[in-house]
Amino acid sequence: MDELLAEGAVITDRDPTTLIADGQALKARCGMLVGDDGGKGQSEAVSAAETALK
Repeated sequence: MDELLAEGAVITDRDPTTLIADGQALKARCGMLVGDDGGKGQSEAVSAAETALK
């Protein structure tokens, strides 16, 4: 998540934590990405989030 935020993602909600990154809404719980808005580019966003969580 830190990497996504560093690349310009914005936290829009805290419960659950919701980030907007590249036009996609990504949800996280307990520091793990658990959902997205089903938009295009999903695999790139998930890959970036997984990298950020390592």
